[in-house]
Amino acid sequence: MLFRELADVFDRLEGTSSRLEMTETLAGFFRKVGPGDIGRTIYLSVGRLHPDFVPLELGMADKLVLRAVASVSGRSMAEVEDLWTKTGDPGEAAERLIAGKKQMTLFSEPLSFDGVVEGLSAIENASGKDSQDRKMKLLARMLHDSSPLEARYLCRIVTGRMRIGAGAMTVMDALAAAFATKDDRPEIERAFNITCDMGLVAETLASGGMGAVRDM
Repeated sequence: MLFRELADVFDRLEGTSSRLEMTETLAGFFRKVGPGDIGRTIYLSVGRLHPDFVPLELGMADKLVLRAVASVSGRSMAEVEDLWTKTGDPGEAAERLIAGKKQMTLFSEPLSFDGVVEGLSAIENASGKDSQDRKMKLLARMLHDSSPLEARYLCRIVTGRMRIGAGAMTVMDALAAAFATKDDRPEIERAFNITCDMGLVAETLASGGMGAVRDM
C-alpha cells in the first residue's frame, strides 16, 4: 500500500462533517486494507503508532517540524515560520511549501505505507544528545519523497494533531459496516472496552470475523 492512499482517506474525512459519510469512507478503505495494516492505519489516524495505553509518542515540536520543512522546500526558516503563524498548522504550512518548492525533487520515489511506519518508528525511538537532529532528518527524508497532501499528514502525525474528526464511535461503525453487520456493532464496542485497543479489535475482526471478536 502507498501512503498516498491513506492520505487521500484522511483528506476525505477532514473534508466532511457527516458521520455517515465518514463511516462509508472508512468502511470502503478498511475492506481494501490487509489485516496486518488495518490496526496501524487506525493508530495513525490519531497521530500515534500504538494504542493509547502504550507510553510512547512521536511528539515532535512544531519548530523541529518546521526545520524539516524548510530544508526540503528550500525556504528560509523565517518564511516557514511566517506561514506557520498565519495558518496555525505545521501540516498546512508544509503542504503549501512542498507544493511550491523552488527545486523539483530528483530521484524521489512514492512513499510506501510500510516505509512511512518505519520512518515514524525511527523518529519515536531516537534518543541521545543528537536525537532532535536525527528526528528532523528522518522527517525531512520522508518529506523529500512526499506529495503536498502527504506532507500535510506526515507533519500532523508527528505533532499528534490530526484534525480529521473521525472518533472511536465512527471507527467502530465503519468496522461493522466493512466486516460485519449493524447488529454486531455492540460486540465490537464490547471488545474495544475490554482491550482499549481499537487497532487490535480491527485486526481481529478483519482476519477472524465476529467469532474471533466474541472470543476476545
